[in-house]
Amino acid sequence: MTKGWKQESARHSLARKGIETGHRKKTKHSTTNLTQKETFSEKKTLNDFKKALNIGSKWRLVERFGEKLNSLREVAETHPDYIKFKSLDASKAGRLDFPKASLLDFDGRMAIIYSAGYRDLTDEEKKIIEAEPKLTQQETESDMLADTNIGYWRKKQYYQTTAKDFYYLAGWKEHKGKYKTHENNREVIRDDDIKGKAILIYEKVK
Repeated sequence: MTKGWKQESARHSLARKGIETGHRKKTKHSTTNLTQKETFSEKKTLNDFKKALNIGSKWRLVERFGEKLNSLREVAETHPDYIKFKSLDASKAGRLDFPKASLLDFDGRMAIIYSAGYRDLTDEEKKIIEAEPKLTQQETESDMLADTNIGYWRKKQYYQTTAKDFYYLAGWKEHKGKYKTHENNREVIRDDDIKGKAILIYEKVK
């Protein structure tokens, strides 16, 4: 949660790129009884997942964003960063971008892909933000009158030089899998190294 099928434009939403879209055949129950403890007692790697997605292999899309499904598809194409499915039922299949390893659970049969999770700022990150260059009262007034954006340029220079490893704290864009945003009126970090919500669940059929 993340952060695979037709790509969506909402980069910072749960609908991360690589999510399969289209009409799916719904079922009243899931095909599997998933629990983190039972399903992933022996976790495999992202490379194992890629190898399992070989051409001709069949997979069942069990769940998408909490919606129970039973859509069967077959791997039609493989590429270094993604694969393409073809549908084996009435649903529509598309492209699956490989997730970051930290956002995947795979045991050889079941695969769960997560969106990126959220966390509080660390003490170090808080200090970096506190050290951002500040404008004097005179500079603030002058900046407002002349519309020169002095504060913006100083902040940008700060995060491009002194705090370049923390560029994501500027809140302008994602950097190294991290992005500063707000949740419940407080600053948080969306971090690709932390599992968020399960957005896709697959079961390998054969």
